[in-house]
Amino acid sequence: MSEEEKARFHFDVRSIDWTDYITNVHIPGLRKHVMKGRGVAGAGAAAAASSSSNASLLAGASV
Repeated sequence: MSEEEKARFHFDVRSIDWTDYITNVHIPGLRKHVMKGRGVAGAGAAAAASSSSNASLLAGASV
């Protein structure tokens, strides 16, 4: 990104908490909109399991 673009957009991708985003936004969105709830045991149980399983998947991921 050029210096001009940095000044224009005032945004730094390093400021994103990627673990939180993937766990609480991206994966739940995929399950709801792409998978349409398939493979999910139940809404309450899925939410609890989702957070735990997503976090474990990201534990080894490098950012």
